[in-house]
Amino acid sequence: MIGCTISLPMVAKDVIHLYNDTVSETANFYTTQDLPAGITELRMVNQDTMGMSLVEVRQSPDDQIHLQVYRSEFSGFDAEIVTEGNKAEIILKEVPSQNLQISKELLVELIRDGIHSQNNLILEVPKTVSLTSSETDGVYFGVDGGVEFVNSQLVHNYGYVPSENQNWKIQYEESLSQIEQLEYQVEELTQENRMLQEELESLYEDSEETDIIVSPSGEMTIEEPLESNETIFPSDIIQKETELSKQRDMFKEWKISKDDYIRTLNSMSRDISNARQQQVIQAGREDVLPMVEETADLILEYNRIDAQILNAQRDYNEGFITQEQYNSIVQSYETSIRSMSEQINVWKTSLKEQGYDWDSAVVTPNL
Repeated sequence: MIGCTISLPMVAKDVIHLYNDTVSETANFYTTQDLPAGITELRMVNQDTMGMSLVEVRQSPDDQIHLQVYRSEFSGFDAEIVTEGNKAEIILKEVPSQNLQISKELLVELIRDGIHSQNNLILEVPKTVSLTSSETDGVYFGVDGGVEFVNSQLVHNYGYVPSENQNWKIQYEESLSQIEQLEYQVEELTQENRMLQEELESLYEDSEETDIIVSPSGEMTIEEPLESNETIFPSDIIQKETELSKQRDMFKEWKISKDDYIRTLNSMSRDISNARQQQVIQAGREDVLPMVEETADLILEYNRIDAQILNAQRDYNEGFITQEQYNSIVQSYETSIRSMSEQINVWKTSLKEQGYDWDSAVVTPNL
């Protein structure tokens, strides 16, 4: 501008005066509303403004709730207070701005409005109050350090009381994290299982008749089958029968699981049956071979049912099933197991008459 001189120091001085005037007059633009004593639940709602309205939360100097509202020509709120018993609700309504003429007073107002745009609302609460506003109420509580009230920690973490939708969201995110961890563990276990499966298959490469025996300490050992050209003695079979009986005792005493016992029962019974068949073949007694096979198969089936009854007995002793449930299980197998026992005795007697004593594993060879 021609003929106009501007002094920067003078401008700076004027700005400082404006700022000082603004700060000194700030307290005059807050109005305080006191809620009745005895309010323990407070909800604040602002449905007029988009987004969250910031409410600064401070400690109340007494046992009442106080709300300080900043009002200017450009912004501010009206607060409607509704109480019912020990509950109160503060409904915030935004005051619309007005068209004003530019002046020094207006500049002061603009500066003041900028300074207080983040704390137009100050809520002072006692320790006994609980804030119930959720994120759907359009209010965000800025809790200063050291402020105490009933749910201060929750509100301090979220700025409001999380609604049911927010809680579900939080649980969903936590579940996703847990699922990712479980998927990682499943992948590790799958790889480990694959390696163990490969090791197990390698143990069965030479023979499908390999036996797995579980010791009283829980350790598993691999027993190689007898070679077909190796002479089978009665003591070999009796030793295997004795080992199988020990496995049954371990299962009965809960030293091994049902699955482990059934697996061992099937494997060892197959090996004992093969040994008996080789024994009668080596003795030249192929004539009794079919009955030896049938008797071995029937004894295996008998032992499988016996395992079910033993398992029911274990469950009853531990209180997993009632007396009535145990009796029902035993009765369901009673007829079958009695019939099998009778048939086994008949076949053993018949084999003994033909020269093969089952219980002593002694066979009379053909001369």
